[in-house]
Amino acid sequence: MVPPSFHNWISSHDHATLEKVVQDILEYEEWDTTRTKATGDGGHDVILNRGRREVIVEVVNREGVGPGEIREIAGAASEHNVSETAVTAVSFTKGALETADKIERNSDTTIDLWDAECLYNKLIGTTLEDFRDRYPTN
Repeated sequence: MVPPSFHNWISSHDHATLEKVVQDILEYEEWDTTRTKATGDGGHDVILNRGRREVIVEVVNREGVGPGEIREIAGAASEHNVSETAVTAVSFTKGALETADKIERNSDTTIDLWDAECLYNKLIGTTLEDFRDRYPTN
């Protein structure tokens, strides 16, 4: 269970800071990471590499991410010729979950949806206090 304070912690940061938090978590998980430029990023914010594996990640720091963002990341995957994607957000709508499932069934694209609970669990695997010290609430 995610403490309500964690939702507040995520929501208290701007988009660029949350991108950096996600990048730091993934580097802790031993991914090579690259953040894309702030605008015109082609529908993704962080590129992950591990060996021959490449994943593009879209970071959204709000609740209720819908099908449009899911279709956007799937399009970005196709444009960049990668088959693995992830979207991180506070929460997703039922339509977003259904859209991701439909895309996965009808294509070679994998879409992982990382909500607040997933991010929290990833942080639990790190030194949570270190991240809180590095990214204090506003």
